[in-house]
Amino acid sequence: MTPHPSFTGVLLAGGQSRRMGFDKALLPIGNQTLMHRQLALLQAAGASEIWLSCGASPDFRPLPAGVPVRLIRDVFPNSGPLAGIAAALEIAREERVFVLAVDMPGITEELVRCLLSLSPERCGVAPVIEGRYETVSAVYPRCALAQAEQFLRTGQFGLQRFIALGVEEGWMKPWPVPLECLAAFVNWNSPEDVTGSGTIQP
Repeated sequence: MTPHPSFTGVLLAGGQSRRMGFDKALLPIGNQTLMHRQLALLQAAGASEIWLSCGASPDFRPLPAGVPVRLIRDVFPNSGPLAGIAAALEIAREERVFVLAVDMPGITEELVRCLLSLSPERCGVAPVIEGRYETVSAVYPRCALAQAEQFLRTGQFGLQRFIALGVEEGWMKPWPVPLECLAAFVNWNSPEDVTGSGTIQP
């Protein structure tokens, strides 16, 4: 098997968790928190560095032991996931940045490696389901930083439009998600999502 390209891993965990009613990152899953599970996944997939995006807040939950991770904060506050992605692109050492949302526990190490293997040089990969991009389980190229900052400066926070522009300009590539992989891209947004998965709520 051809090795996947080296990459920077970024876990987005700065959301408000309003629908969940409590911090999703601290949700128990097995014998660890959801945040720890996702960070360990990025480590197992071979990230050369791992960043935890925690929004613009100066305070954050304790970092888990066992995974080398550093905090990154948004330069553009209250601007959604694009702000976290832009902050990560600015500091990443690798040309490819794998962005993963904390509330997508179905993503596997194999899927991360698959997406990275599909990523050409200086080009990211975004999964596509029913005509929409999966924006927070995707590979972004570091060369997209200038465009991300331009979007943020002009108040454009939508990742669908951002990725669509990337596909048009050649720095993003769409990947239609096979039927057998669809369940992996489900978000846990509410207590009902967690109950349906069989995970115990705190």
